[in-house]
Amino acid sequence: MAIAAAAALRLRFAEVPLTADEGGYGVVAGRWADGATLYGDAWVDRPQALVLLYRIAWEGGPAGIRVLALVATIATAVGVGWAARSLGGRNAVIAAVGLYLLVSSAPRLEGWAANGELLAGAFATLGIASLLAWRRGGRVSPVLLAAGMVLVSTAPLVKQSAVEGLAVAAVLVIPHARSRLPAFGWAALPWLAAAAHGLTVGFDRWWFAVVGYRFHGDPAADSVAGRLDLLWQAVPPLALDAAPLLAVGLVCVSRLGRRHGVYAAWLAGGLVGVVGGGLFHPHYWLQLLPFGAVAAGVAWARMPRRVLPAVVAGMAVLAAGWVPYLTPSSPAQLGVKATGDLRLAFAEGIGQELAELTEPDERVLVVWAAASVYAYAGREPATPYLWFRPVRYIDGASEEIVDEVAGSDPPAAIAVAQPPDFLDPGGELTRLLERRYLREATVAGIPIYALRR
Repeated sequence: MAIAAAAALRLRFAEVPLTADEGGYGVVAGRWADGATLYGDAWVDRPQALVLLYRIAWEGGPAGIRVLALVATIATAVGVGWAARSLGGRNAVIAAVGLYLLVSSAPRLEGWAANGELLAGAFATLGIASLLAWRRGGRVSPVLLAAGMVLVSTAPLVKQSAVEGLAVAAVLVIPHARSRLPAFGWAALPWLAAAAHGLTVGFDRWWFAVVGYRFHGDPAADSVAGRLDLLWQAVPPLALDAAPLLAVGLVCVSRLGRRHGVYAAWLAGGLVGVVGGGLFHPHYWLQLLPFGAVAAGVAWARMPRRVLPAVVAGMAVLAAGWVPYLTPSSPAQLGVKATGDLRLAFAEGIGQELAELTEPDERVLVVWAAASVYAYAGREPATPYLWFRPVRYIDGASEEIVDEVAGSDPPAAIAVAQPPDFLDPGGELTRLLERRYLREATVAGIPIYALRR
């Protein structure tokens, strides 16, 4: 029943427009494939593994991104089932997999989107499962150790916060003296490859984008009060969607003595990742779901049979709470209802308008940013910074955009998604729009300008 409900939910969201992250990652990956310099002309604050996954998926356009999310979900479910088998036996597998697939499909948790937490979770969960199987021994143990260490080490190269696999690896590997050195060697391989690529694009550029930008962003997220406010805003999806599963998992951790260290490390690593992310988007909670599903699956296998109907009823009530998020008629409205992000309603229309006003080899600009618009425009961005926070908080980024509009090769069309004077209080950008551009259209209240020919 849980698997059927999860399949229905994901099919319902299959045609939802790309989120800002999905669209931006896709554009960056496409530009990288076309020869742009990653972390230079194509800037993103994510490591190479995520962009590489998007580079593959972007060959299929928006549909390819949805397929990527589905593949990541299936891979994580395999890891959840494998880990549950190692920790709780065969009876824990179906419950763990069903619970993960159901809860990760919750509309507000955005498990239907190819976000970094979902993609990194596939690597971390499969890596943890491989290491648990390695601990059980057998002829393929060295292979499992190598695969597990490579996978858990790759996860933070998909999303920097995905450290739960490394935490579990420390608990499982450190006590085995003979395995420490080979484990360290396998774990180092993905990072050596990432650093080697970083040298080719400029190590300082790579380091700033992947590490330094984390300490250079929104001051509101860097303060305790700011983080607490963002956390409070993210509580509803946690409380209504993820909390029941995590609560069962926590009870399991407290009452099951066997493998207690694995559960504790897995949960602690996930919490560190969620808190370290800083902005507390609802999809951050996806990072905790594999742990919760495995722990709850083990608990399920050991529950008295008389308790199981109540648990099933509880999950049915949880899923019933998602019905209001499934009623909007159009895919765009469905996305807005689930995420609260109005950009899902207008990004495609603005992108199409920009495409109609320009030639394929011309550049376009969104002031100050709306990353998914570029994905639907199919035109080269006039700035390497596709998201609002980098434009606002990276020194000189907004000034570079004004210089592009003032330069000898300005963007052929501009959509104004945020007021120009928001990051240009002197009004230079507004004057440039009046002097060099004509207002050609308005989409969802957003004016679109074309360069005077």
